[in-house]
Amino acid sequence: MQNMNFFSRKENILIIVIMMVFAISLIVLPINFIFIELAILLSYFLLRDYIWIMVILAPVVLTFNFQLPLSISSGWIYNMTLAEFFLALALLFFLVDLFLKRRRIFDIDQVLIFLSAYFLVALMSFFYIHDTTLFISGLKVIFFSVVAYFLSVNLLDNAKKINLFFLSLAVTAVIISVQIFYNFYSSGFNTHFFLERSSILIPVGAIAFASAILVLIIPTLISYYFTCQQYFCKIFINIAIMSSLLALFMSLGKGALISLFIGAGYLFLKLKSKRKNFVLVAIVLILFFAVGFSVYFEGLLIRLSHTFVDDNTRFRLLEYKVAGNIIKDHVLLGVGSGQQLTYYSRFLFPGYNQLANNMFLQSVLDLGFLGLAILSMIIISVAKKIKQALRQSNKNYVILCGIGASALAAFFNGLVEVTFFGLAYAIIFWLIIGMVPNLAKQ
Repeated sequence: MQNMNFFSRKENILIIVIMMVFAISLIVLPINFIFIELAILLSYFLLRDYIWIMVILAPVVLTFNFQLPLSISSGWIYNMTLAEFFLALALLFFLVDLFLKRRRIFDIDQVLIFLSAYFLVALMSFFYIHDTTLFISGLKVIFFSVVAYFLSVNLLDNAKKINLFFLSLAVTAVIISVQIFYNFYSSGFNTHFFLERSSILIPVGAIAFASAILVLIIPTLISYYFTCQQYFCKIFINIAIMSSLLALFMSLGKGALISLFIGAGYLFLKLKSKRKNFVLVAIVLILFFAVGFSVYFEGLLIRLSHTFVDDNTRFRLLEYKVAGNIIKDHVLLGVGSGQQLTYYSRFLFPGYNQLANNMFLQSVLDLGFLGLAILSMIIISVAKKIKQALRQSNKNYVILCGIGASALAAFFNGLVEVTFFGLAYAIIFWLIIGMVPNLAKQ
């Protein structure tokens, strides 16, 4: 009777390795980890052809902040968000597929190289940190930034997946907007919201952080609206854009609104055929906000007029002074990934647990001028990647302009608010940037 060879040689090796790992885990791991292993193993054989769906859903699940408590030791429970789990699982399945030769070789570009270099420098800071928990919190943001970009480039590689990803961004924007509206409604539309933006929380984070995410997404959605052909798609994208703008306006973040204005200005200059649309929409929105939400409109004007003399600005100046003193003692390598919170609590305010309100400052505090140099190369590489894609692509030029506008708005917002070093923001940003090489190829 002829032998039936169900598995390849590499698959047989993989099965043996899995059995050995599972046998060892029965002895040394807690029961919850064993169930997770079984679930992951089963998921691979059922979902290995659909791992891109987990990447597309990552922005949406971030808005609910679902967490999976993992007991690492008797005194430490790591709360992994569902988005982290999705991305980690997708990466694992991708690597297994590479091992089994079910997938072609993966793409590596300059952006990924510099992102990985930043992660390695952050990882090496382990040797001079003081707080391991804070180190892991800081390191995971950088790690999932690398993973998000890598998976976006290598998995979201055709028109269907790209369209679904943009729809996922629209759903994300709508959910965040609704969460902000609900908070306003439950407070009786109290104007204290825009005075306490950093302390009022929704599932994705503080209102200020949520506003920054909306600023990141809106320019990309605007460009996608111009290129989407389906009627119902246009309606939904329009709803997402308008609800996001309203939520952003009601939260009255100066940095967020100015950053959005810069991103929209970039789109206005790049998309000459759409300038009339921008002007008409801008006039309608200004009139709508000024008449329908006059209290918030007046509050915005007051905040803008006191930009350089309000308490927030004075605090930023104090923050920069304290940060400068810390940097003097840790010029080259910084204080270590995630350790800035300890120093701020000691030298700024007792118990203060906020990241620096500037991405360059955060980078210097964490990893010194070595980290700042790599961060600068990351930014330059992203700019070059977008510029090159705009030159190469005619069909997807409009969408690429939208991503360029999002990147520009993100850059300016990152100068005045906590953005790139927040997990949700970092994942969404790098998933969007990962679209650039794929759109250039389409």
